[in-house]
Amino acid sequence: MKALIRIAIHLGSIFGLLVLAALRGNPYSWMSEMDPTIPPDAIEDVSGNRFIFSTLVFVTIATIQLAMFFTASQKSGRWLPAFLAAAATILWILTI
Repeated sequence: MKALIRIAIHLGSIFGLLVLAALRGNPYSWMSEMDPTIPPDAIEDVSGNRFIFSTLVFVTIATIQLAMFFTASQKSGRWLPAFLAAAATILWILTI
């Protein structure tokens, strides 16, 4: 049962990584495809909601994976949480 919970937590973290990857880029780039006269960087998102949400996802993934890293009973069980925490850090840095 404990192994199933760990697998579910890792899958949830992988889903969070996919969310972080989806948040990259300009959210208004589709407008320049519709109307080429609009420059892609003409519209700015000043609300900061995207940054707040990506930070929340990052902190959640990093906290959970670091807890999984320190509670792993074997050294061989620590590479996946370390990798997922590092991947979350890299993706979060790329989104800001």
